[in-house]
Amino acid sequence: MRYFIKFRSAYLVERKSHLETMLMTLYGLWGRLVRGKKYLSGVIMAEQVMINRYADIVKKDFDAKIISKTDIKKYKASLKSANVKYKQRSDFLVIMVSIISLLGLTTFSDKAPFYMDKPIPFFATLLFLLMVITVAIERINMNSVVAENEELINIFDSAF
Repeated sequence: MRYFIKFRSAYLVERKSHLETMLMTLYGLWGRLVRGKKYLSGVIMAEQVMINRYADIVKKDFDAKIISKTDIKKYKASLKSANVKYKQRSDFLVIMVSIISLLGLTTFSDKAPFYMDKPIPFFATLLFLLMVITVAIERINMNSVVAENEELINIFDSAF
């Protein structure tokens, strides 16, 4: 397991650098907005270089018997299982925010006078807003982890 932790952290360092140079720039934003072929092919080429580099590392470590195919399969399975749980949680968060919106931050109380006789107290509105912001941050972070896991799965798949 220690091998995979080191492998993941090394990959994530390079991934962060890749994201900062290719995706989180004005050029990247513009390339995505206009679907620039040069930009899109550049992203694909950079991804291919990273996958090749890390797939070669996995192959070399497998050949050196540092890891086995069984270890890789088990780690891939754990990544996939974690992704399922993150996606399930993400779906729950979307439903929760929808319910919060329906019950307090929309015109539901106007359309159903039996729901609330008085306006929502200020602290309740702040609480709802805080919950929505917390859910949004959690969802963004979970989607990021799912993307990282999928990329690692792709590397392991391309290694063999």
